[in-house]
This record gives sequence, C-alpha cells and structure tokens, in this order.
Amino acid sequence: MLHFKYDKFIYSPNFHIFAFAIFPFLMDFLLELVVGILSTIVGGLILVVVLFFFHEKIFPTHDFSGEWDLQTVTRETSYNKFKDLTICWRLHLIHYGREIHGSGEKIWEQECNKEKYEYERKNRIRAQLKGYYHKRYFGPDLIVINSTEHGHLRESITTINLYKGKSGIVKGSFSSTAADSKGEVSFKRYVG
Repeated sequence: MLHFKYDKFIYSPNFHIFAFAIFPFLMDFLLELVVGILSTIVGGLILVVVLFFFHEKIFPTHDFSGEWDLQTVTRETSYNKFKDLTICWRLHLIHYGREIHGSGEKIWEQECNKEKYEYERKNRIRAQLKGYYHKRYFGPDLIVINSTEHGHLRESITTINLYKGKSGIVKGSFSSTAADSKGEVSFKRYVG
C-alpha cells in the first residue's frame, strides 16, 4: 500500500514541480562542490611546487659532509698557559638530514707568542664528533657539535656552536671541560 502511494506521488504533477524546482539547485551545488575540490587539489599542488623550489633553490640545505679545518682560539680558561691558545683540528664529517657524525685529529697548536707545534701523525690526539644541523630561514644556520677528545691524560668534552651566514663564512664559539676553556671558532672546508 505504501508503494502505491509512492508511485502515485512520482506521477503526480506536484512531484514534477518539486523535481524541477530542486534539480537546478542540486546541480549547482554538485558543480560548486566538484570545482571546489579540484581547485583545492590544484592549489595544493602549486603550493608544494613553490615550497620545494624555495627549499631547494632559495634556501638550500648545505652539505657539511667531507673534510674540514676547525680552528679554535681560547679566550677564557682556568689554566693561564692556555690563554690565546690556537688549535687546528682536521675533521671528517658525515652529514645526513639533520645529523652530523664524524671524527677529528688535532693537527697543530700554537701558544701565544710561540712557535706553531705540528703533531706527528702517530701522536695526533683524536676526537669523536656528534651533532646536528638546524636550518634557519630567518638568520644564520646553526650547527652544534659535541666533541669527545681522547687526550693523553684524560677525556674532555667540547661543545661547538657554529653559525653559517649568507656569505658562507662559518664562525662561532666553543666551551670545553679542558681547563674550563671558552673561545672563538672558525670552520672552513679543507682544501688539500
């Protein structure tokens, strides 16, 4: 009996008036929905391409893998003999993503107003390095390296903060447990 009333409604003139009144509204709604979905997808794809371009070409991530010279100058220390001591380390780094790993050897050192002392290969002090690279879009990029130096008498820990500016120059500061030293750091790719 219910089915009969439904059939009667579909074939009644009132249904056709209702269908013709709602059909254009429904079609406009569906068309706007499809256009909205497609424009969102196209807009998202354009945004991804623009962000990729900015990330790769305008604000590229620098690769710090390879051989580097790290030079430290001690400005503060609890052991006066180390004041203004300059040390050069040769670092071998692996940079993957944000992480930086590697090792280094102390190549030479020079006390204030004295001759430079170069270490023979067999006597070089070694260090293990671990750190990370922080890409900054507004301001200099930050590289933080923790170094464990395996000295002749004891191990010491050094934290190095390096800032890479737009000019490509990498400079920063260090703080070490060796004689509570603090000072300046410069960092440049080794050219043999």
